[in-house]
Amino acid sequence: MRNGKEIMTAAGTVVLAAGIGFAMQSSETAKERYGSHSTTKQPSGDQVKVTPDDSATLLKGASFLPELSDIHLTSASVSRIRAASGFGINADHLVKKVSTSNQTCTYDARATAIEGGLVEITLDAPCQPNERLTVHHNGLMFSETTDLDGQLTTIVPALSARAVFMMQFANGDGVAAQIHVDDLALYGRAVLQWRGDAGFQLHAREFGADYGTEGHVWSGSSETLPSASQSHGFVLGLGNADVNEPFLAEVYTYPFAQSEQRGTIDLTIEAEVHARNCGMDIEAQSIELHDGDLKTQDVILSIPDCEAIGSFLVLNNLVSDMKVAAK
Repeated sequence: MRNGKEIMTAAGTVVLAAGIGFAMQSSETAKERYGSHSTTKQPSGDQVKVTPDDSATLLKGASFLPELSDIHLTSASVSRIRAASGFGINADHLVKKVSTSNQTCTYDARATAIEGGLVEITLDAPCQPNERLTVHHNGLMFSETTDLDGQLTTIVPALSARAVFMMQFANGDGVAAQIHVDDLALYGRAVLQWRGDAGFQLHAREFGADYGTEGHVWSGSSETLPSASQSHGFVLGLGNADVNEPFLAEVYTYPFAQSEQRGTIDLTIEAEVHARNCGMDIEAQSIELHDGDLKTQDVILSIPDCEAIGSFLVLNNLVSDMKVAAK
């Protein structure tokens, strides 16, 4: 098994060197590009190039994510509702009862499609107050926590038209909800997910936009969830960063059908060097949704030593740029 992984690592390094642009931006360059959102002290320095096979390894077919098991869809009662916007929406309601030695726990999960190819998930688990859980959907996963009443409401970007969302607690209990997302084909979508305080960010620069200008969309920009007339993209962050070693994700969405422009949206994956990741190897996974098909890619990135705190590592081609054609 060890030899197999060494072979995959070597092959992945060749792919990376040939196909992925990689650079390290100094802290002063980063401050100009991103503003003052950086979470660490900013030392000075010039832009430097990082040798790809010294800095990152692309692992095809590998995954840092644990496998999901022992989650089963329960019987569903399906109701038809209508959103305030007038769009028809399917809502599926799934309930699972679990008996223990001293009580019967009822988990009630609901999924409702909303604008933007998004789904609102609600969970009622009264016997699991203030408990960590993991939400799974088509390879996407992120950590959440119920409130004091055992309830959770969150919004998730759909990655399939017939979307199934599974919620699993640390004790193995879980429940699922499913929904049909009628408008998913109208959107392009890219996901970046990771574990812990790795410092990753997903950036989109729409139609030639520069960093820090209109059309630069990332978690630090002011873009909000979409409206019916929105013609620009947005980034949605997923996961509760306050739990120990959380699974986190950022998802960029662009509304192809509502676009007023055509051209290319440049997508980059970036990682800030900070005191909690410097000198370490960090892992992430990208998921791309194109014409209903999903493409995944895993990456292991070697972060420079702590002298580089405040700098950003930039991977230009790990996620494919989006092409927006004329209507």
